[in-house]
Amino acid sequence: MKQYLENFRLVFSNYRYTILFIILFSSLYFLFEILTDDALIKGNMGLSYFYVNYSLQIMISLLFALYFTFFIYKYIKFSSFDKKQSATSFIGTFFGVLVGGCAACSLTVASYLGLGAVISFLPYYGIELKVLGFLMLIYANIVGVRDLQICRLKFSKK
Repeated sequence: MKQYLENFRLVFSNYRYTILFIILFSSLYFLFEILTDDALIKGNMGLSYFYVNYSLQIMISLLFALYFTFFIYKYIKFSSFDKKQSATSFIGTFFGVLVGGCAACSLTVASYLGLGAVISFLPYYGIELKVLGFLMLIYANIVGVRDLQICRLKFSKK
């Protein structure tokens, strides 16, 4: 736990990374707000669904901004990144952005991709995908913060 806190302090002691984090969080949160019709979700799905969905949107925005900030820090420091961890984060974010309430009755990324009807067959209308994306982002952040000072490049011996 101490290593995690030290890595947080290391990255966010530089104002550039703090600004990057704020911009990323605000941008993704704003994207969620544009793609989500809150009144329609409250009316069709109920308040409890709305609050769970809204909480997940905030957490996904926060976790993605956090991950991407650490990703940029590590890339600048080592000029490398972990492909598996990066893929996990971006897939998690995609699942989180994909569904924002009832995909069949409001404009979401799923609707734009023609997946609204498919997601409507899920028992909780796609919030399962948001939970999956949230869990993937938690994993990517834990690994990313833990391995922040570790370079995984393999150099060939000559």
